[in-house]
Amino acid sequence: MRQLAGSHLLSAIGRIPNTEALTPEAADIRLDDRGFIEVDKYLETSVPGVYAMGTSRAARASPMIRVIETGETRGFMKAVVDADSGQILGCAVLGSEGGEIMTMIQVAMLGKLTYTAMADAIFTHPLLAEGLNTLFAMFDA
Repeated sequence: MRQLAGSHLLSAIGRIPNTEALTPEAADIRLDDRGFIEVDKYLETSVPGVYAMGTSRAARASPMIRVIETGETRGFMKAVVDADSGQILGCAVLGSEGGEIMTMIQVAMLGKLTYTAMADAIFTHPLLAEGLNTLFAMFDA
């Protein structure tokens, strides 16, 4: 297991960038045109040794952190959504703990949550469940 040492940790939870008050330009950290911190596939910012997580583009382009940690990269998640109502109609999950993830989607369906509710929900990190954000955010793409 790899351990990192650091002096500070920033936790920014949510889907709206809150980087305005951080003055990232003072540290030469680049932002995208929507205000999210730009990261590479390893979540490293434009400053070597400085990492960030939670930008929507990185979530769509890279596997979930928990998948990387466990080394179990086989599998997929797929959902069917009603284009008019946004209601989740069904899902297929193949992979490690797939049944647990499907159960979460079943509960969302029972509660008549829309795909946007699932895309915007805050799930525990780092768990496979946070992949639901990525899955349902792809409907907006």
